[in-house]
Amino acid sequence: MPINWEPGPDMRRWQTRITRLLGEGMQQLNEWSQGWHAAPVNVLETERCLEAVFAMPAMHKDEIEVTFSGDTLTVRSDAKYDTSQDQRYVRREWGYGPYQRSLTLSGPVDVDNATASYDNGVLTVVMPKRREAPVPQPAAADEA
Repeated sequence: MPINWEPGPDMRRWQTRITRLLGEGMQQLNEWSQGWHAAPVNVLETERCLEAVFAMPAMHKDEIEVTFSGDTLTVRSDAKYDTSQDQRYVRREWGYGPYQRSLTLSGPVDVDNATASYDNGVLTVVMPKRREAPVPQPAAADEA
């Protein structure tokens, strides 16, 4: 007995799932394919702010650039390989060269009051949440 199967809806469902799963991973793959190293990041959300903590070892804070564009935070740097000494590595896992990571933020932030600090190889970007102005409610009309 033949089975009546319609592949269209199943394929669309799988495509949606795969796209959702690979969303940020595809962005990282795109950055990697362009020669960018992506910094690992943890993002914490509190009642008042978003806090992004990036692992960026062996960087200099004056070489790190933090920018905002719309709802996207981007961190860039260019890790220079130290060629001043003749070094023979047995193993080298840190990436050198352009370093970039872009994150789509989960809500509106107050970019003007965002702060960034770099300490012991960790970049912390604190972004206060932007408070939306309350929408005025229309006054209730008195019933006559």
